[in-house]
Amino acid sequence: MPTLTRAAGRTLIKQLGAAGLSVVHPLTDALFGSRETSDGGRAPLLGGPDVLADSLADDRYHEVEFPCWMGYDRPVTARVRRLAPSVQRVTVQTAGVPESEREEVVAALVRALDPYGPLAVFHR
Repeated sequence: MPTLTRAAGRTLIKQLGAAGLSVVHPLTDALFGSRETSDGGRAPLLGGPDVLADSLADDRYHEVEFPCWMGYDRPVTARVRRLAPSVQRVTVQTAGVPESEREEVVAALVRALDPYGPLAVFHR
């Protein structure tokens, strides 16, 4: 996907939510995750959607990792990795999601990310 600006990051967050994947926990309304800094360290990602949008747009962070929630107890881990100054890759780990629910997660991701162009979906 193209580089995420703050506005594009907010749009992505809204698209994930509209597809049924909330970036904040439904009970606590809190976001948590981590950010990989340019020196290879990890910094916590805490707050709300605005903090996530800012982190996605900030080129100091090579990778931003956060859970997306389907309901109260079904998190999937999303990672946005900066591959080049103008290219980012989004990966979502569904290993913790029961096999019977993975198709629903993939469908939600396709709905959310479809505006960004062709998707590659791999199951392991």
